[in-house]
Amino acid sequence: MSAGSIRIPRALSRTASVSQFGHISRILEWFVIGEFVCQLALLSQSIGSIRVVVRCAAFGASLVMAFLLPPGKQTHPSTKPALVGMAFVGLAVFHPSTNSLAAGLAQFAINVAIMAPLLWVSHLTLDKAEVRRVLLIIFAFQATSSLIGVLQVYFPGEFRGSLSSVIASQNASYLRGLYYKNGAGSMVMRPSGLTDTPGGVGMAGQYATLLSLYFFLTETTPLLRAAAVVAAIIGVTAVYLSGVKAAMILLALGLAVFVALFFWRTQNLRGVRLGSRVTRARTSAIQVLAITAVVAGVGYFLASHIGGQGVTEATGRLTQSAPGTVFYQERGQFLEYTLTTLLPQYPFGAGLARWGMMSYYFGNPDNPGIWAEIQWTGWLLDGGVPLVLAYGVAIFIALRFAVKCAISPALADLSIFGALVAAFDVGLIAGTFDYIPFITGMGMDFWILNAMLFGAIVYAYREADGRGRRRNEAVSAGYR
Repeated sequence: MSAGSIRIPRALSRTASVSQFGHISRILEWFVIGEFVCQLALLSQSIGSIRVVVRCAAFGASLVMAFLLPPGKQTHPSTKPALVGMAFVGLAVFHPSTNSLAAGLAQFAINVAIMAPLLWVSHLTLDKAEVRRVLLIIFAFQATSSLIGVLQVYFPGEFRGSLSSVIASQNASYLRGLYYKNGAGSMVMRPSGLTDTPGGVGMAGQYATLLSLYFFLTETTPLLRAAAVVAAIIGVTAVYLSGVKAAMILLALGLAVFVALFFWRTQNLRGVRLGSRVTRARTSAIQVLAITAVVAGVGYFLASHIGGQGVTEATGRLTQSAPGTVFYQERGQFLEYTLTTLLPQYPFGAGLARWGMMSYYFGNPDNPGIWAEIQWTGWLLDGGVPLVLAYGVAIFIALRFAVKCAISPALADLSIFGALVAAFDVGLIAGTFDYIPFITGMGMDFWILNAMLFGAIVYAYREADGRGRRRNEAVSAGYR
């Protein structure tokens, strides 16, 4: 296998055999299952006082994994700038304006936990079958969450768990804004799916839709491919029913990236004259485009029928003004405030836990907080311009690597995984201008997926190299 345009840091050893590379690890599967178990536990009112522990359990597990599975010689190329960013966050613990020592340490720990998969996932041995199993677990959960979200709108008041304590404590005016009138004329809260946050099903729908396309392209059984299309339609429907305009935009952006990468790869294949592979790639690209159009159209039709006014009003507001105007009204003001007000005040950060959940759970109430609505504000407050630059570089490198994998002629089916990761990356990067994903499980999942892609590529190259050596050894033995 030729590396093509993909650069693996610290070139792979050509003397290590595949058998020395280790056994396929199932740890990642159990970690992802654990994440979802914690998420489901938050829906129960019975957990009471341990709610904070449950919410932080997945992050704690990621930290433990980083200690138990230190990185080997191969690590994702984003690791170095990400570690530099974490160093700046660590220094910020000692900033004189840090909320409190406990809150500062908690903020540092959660940042490290979110980034930690870059270290410990790279230690794992991940073949294509293991990647498929992990993605199947994520897909099953997110598709179920999307379906539950659809049912929550169709049957108002049903299929809901406990609300987030932070949401539940908001004033009546805020809570009223979480309701809309569905297609049957009943008032219904924005669907949460299997989360404790109204509108949270929007993210589940994005995962379900993109993963459905991945399985549609990688499965060969007609029944499974048909099931993937149905799941994609449910995912799109859930995104529209969420009532979250950003989720609708990010889904459209992710789908556009996924489709565009397939056509880009087709052009690369033509360049290397790979014959039948060009035909297969062109067919896949056309299939993706056609299925995406069908899924988007049917999903919107169902969402409009089930969600009624709540869906049509949300989508209408997206098109009533120019995109720049809509962005400024919705979130651009927070970016402007960050650049014009907070940046001159806090070029090197404002201290840790001045905002967010760590301030809420562990902070000193007498220490004044600073409101942060978007990720760029959070990064600036935590580590100033150095953290913004370091984390920005790490994310850019991750996206570039995923795109290179997606369009590489040499990677066959792994290129589909690359396109999937790139689509997720673009969606979450765009999401940094709307909310704060890199202080939540979404940020950790971002690094898990990117580290999985890197690990799968490294394994594929080593396996191919091992096959080549064994073939040469067999040929040599035949001449003896």
